[in-house]
Amino acid sequence: MQALASSGVEVDAGVLAAARSQLAALVADEQLLLGVHANLLDLADAVESLGADVAAAAREVDELAERIGPIIRIADVLNGRGANSLLQPLKAYVVQQMFDEVIAAANIRLSGMLAGRFALVDTEQATGRERSLGLGLEIADLVSETNRRTETLSGGETFCASLALALGLADTVRSHAGGVDIGVLFVDEGFGALDQERLDDVMTELLKLRADGRTVGVISHVSEMKKSIMERITVIPLGADKGSTLEVSWMQ
Repeated sequence: MQALASSGVEVDAGVLAAARSQLAALVADEQLLLGVHANLLDLADAVESLGADVAAAAREVDELAERIGPIIRIADVLNGRGANSLLQPLKAYVVQQMFDEVIAAANIRLSGMLAGRFALVDTEQATGRERSLGLGLEIADLVSETNRRTETLSGGETFCASLALALGLADTVRSHAGGVDIGVLFVDEGFGALDQERLDDVMTELLKLRADGRTVGVISHVSEMKKSIMERITVIPLGADKGSTLEVSWMQ
């Protein structure tokens, strides 16, 4: 443009201004493209470096997985997953085994009551399904050879089953090394639901506990039990607004 001006050629001022503006825009675009190109080169270098880092991290993950794989498999088994065919966590398995011991001990006690007709079974054994966390009970009717839900038992049968479980728990705790000897047992009510034959069976089991060196306390309103319990404290009401008194009896 300066050459045109020095040669004496007349150039329209508007055209000259437009040309200068276009030239400035092209120069600016060139600088912008150069900057973008430089940024792309930097980005390519960063991506290449990042790819190397990712590959190195992947190798470390593979090595770590190989080292801790056995630990993960053991943890899965302990938590009821993976190769654990029972699908049962270790804690639940231990509780279930102890529960089975309690049931076995309770059935020994229950065999002396209810004419030996019933036995306790846990629900998982009864159905044959894989054992889960449940500690439910069913009743095996040894006469009809069928299993029943516990709620189908009569009041007296329920009392006998509950008493057998309590005694079975005490026997299981006592049998384990370092276990606590439950030397005193209190039975509160429930005897009124028993007929005379079943009452005699229950008292026979309780007297076995006494013969085994344990103390058994019974709280009951059943007067027939006086014939079997020689050491007793009887609460005698004195009438309205007069309270009550105690009568202590024991074997001479």
